[in-house]
Amino acid sequence: MAIVAYLFGRPAFCVRTARLLPLLALALAIANPARAEAPQLKVGQTYRCSGENLPGSVLAWVGKIDVAPLGGKDVRIVSISLIAEGQDASIPVGHAPFADTVFAECRKSSADFPQIVSAAFDGGYATWREAFDKNEAGIWKLSPAEAYWTMLGVLNQ
Repeated sequence: MAIVAYLFGRPAFCVRTARLLPLLALALAIANPARAEAPQLKVGQTYRCSGENLPGSVLAWVGKIDVAPLGGKDVRIVSISLIAEGQDASIPVGHAPFADTVFAECRKSSADFPQIVSAAFDGGYATWREAFDKNEAGIWKLSPAEAYWTMLGVLNQ
């Protein structure tokens, strides 16, 4: 089989498919660079999340993973607690729900997550879940690090 390219209505060149496949594969790889894959998130584990142009990394502790309807389809929702990494004066976020697709910039961490923050998780989760079930709350679609620093920007204004 051959592929013929036309230029101004006339055959410009003809390439046998077998010769073209490596070039097509290379073109597709350049056009669609590989994205970092999200880690396999597990309840009770801590992840270090980062991002470009952010003040620093955050630690995310996974408290619960749900599957719930959102926008007409079932979505995996990861509920986490957040705190800035290595900053004694950082403001903890007891509960924040995220789409499971936004964790590409997160890696499993052996860092200890402050118990006081994860202890605030249950109350925040219950409040959010009640509102979510009434269609009065949603989920974050930013990365955890971007969401954390966005929340702080809102809190500090």
